[in-house]
Amino acid sequence: MADSLDTYITKAMKLWNIPSVAVAIVKDDTVVYLKSFGISDLSTQSKADNTTLFPIWSMGKSFTAFSLALLEEGNRVKLEDKVKKHYPQFKMNNSSYENEMNLIDILSHRMGVETFQGDFLWSESSLNNEKLLQKWSKFSPKHPIRSGFQYSNFGYLIAGEVISNVSKQNWQSFMTNEILKPLSMSNTVLLVNELKKKQNVAKGHIKVNGTIVPIVEGESMKIEPFGGMYSTIDDMIIWIKLHLNKGKIGTTKIFNESIFERVHKPQNIVGKMYLPDGSSPNVNYALGWEVRDYQHREVITHGGAYTGFSSMMGFVPQEKLGFVILTNSDAHELGEALKWQIIDAYLNRNYTNYAQNMYNYTKAGEEWEAKNLSKMQDSVALNLPTILPLNDFVGTYGSDTYGEIQVEIDTPNSLKLKFEHHPQLVATLKYIGNNRFWCEYSQTMFGKVIIPFEIKNNKVIGFELSVHPYVEFTSYLFKRRR
Repeated sequence: MADSLDTYITKAMKLWNIPSVAVAIVKDDTVVYLKSFGISDLSTQSKADNTTLFPIWSMGKSFTAFSLALLEEGNRVKLEDKVKKHYPQFKMNNSSYENEMNLIDILSHRMGVETFQGDFLWSESSLNNEKLLQKWSKFSPKHPIRSGFQYSNFGYLIAGEVISNVSKQNWQSFMTNEILKPLSMSNTVLLVNELKKKQNVAKGHIKVNGTIVPIVEGESMKIEPFGGMYSTIDDMIIWIKLHLNKGKIGTTKIFNESIFERVHKPQNIVGKMYLPDGSSPNVNYALGWEVRDYQHREVITHGGAYTGFSSMMGFVPQEKLGFVILTNSDAHELGEALKWQIIDAYLNRNYTNYAQNMYNYTKAGEEWEAKNLSKMQDSVALNLPTILPLNDFVGTYGSDTYGEIQVEIDTPNSLKLKFEHHPQLVATLKYIGNNRFWCEYSQTMFGKVIIPFEIKNNKVIGFELSVHPYVEFTSYLFKRRR
């Protein structure tokens, strides 16, 4: 199988234009496949190996949820406890949500907030966690609590505060002392300053105008309870083995089995998800893990993605099968395809080239986006006159959930936005009619969007800011302050 998997991965990397992929497969507690492919940094042409550090992003949620379950095992919390019992500073703009929210709610994404709500606040921003949570508390919940699945990174940021309060040490120290050290995961990094001292760190890559390029220095270096911790394929094998064996590494018991039963137990219904083979099983969310039925077997997985990187891990308990996939590209569909390719191979299912099928699907979406972009560029090229002079748009605008944005003249035909909490970010606005501007962000991850301004009585009074839905669906209303 190894030779055919080598060939498959190499072809898929070329198809998706992915610089590096690291893959591990565990079967019956033995590592049966372990290999790193490609280049960890195109700018230096550094080769990836099994000690290359990758950010695992939301795969880190499984560690945070495990931390709280470990505290429960030690009788220091109950996961049914209200958040405010262990984190009195917890605030929401609806007191009933604030007082009712429990630890399972924040770990299983059933808080009632909109999916990704507030993620623009932390993405590439200078805000610390205290300020982030203060601003996030001003958002209004969109759904009744426990009424469905709404993925929230802030739920896990709150979980990190609970861990700190209960354990009397910060989240990073608790994770290091109580999880990483007992497991000898010595190459997993939880501090940005420590990461900067490391030599073998993968560089993230994104597609710009059809070409794969390294991300801008400084982007993506964020390590929080919701994701971002850096690890190696070797260290992540230990984590998968631990979950497959419910607390044992080899014959050595590290943690009690009851902790794994707790974090693997479904708590929230995600809904039907269509798989590459055409099936659509129900998916549930446990605590830091997705749980689904596939071919009459339980499959437990979680992915992670952020600008320039994507990752995937999981296991099939009945088959004693586990896997880890790390890449330095945000083409996360390859991880999904490879996940099912590995599982199908061990279930002796007929071969289907999921990577090619998913690439075809994704390419169609990219072509649609390209056509839409072309239409917007055509609108910009018309050079339509604004209803009011561009100078009338200049000023300071504010939002309670964000802060302030400066609107300035960029060129005689365009405006630019400068962000209080995103010092590296600039947005260029070009008019396309009907008080709308076409917005292009200087950091690719935030996308290209339409920004509508509100005008009353010949005065500009505000605008609605949005970013690419990959970052956040929620928009922000800004009103003129001066």
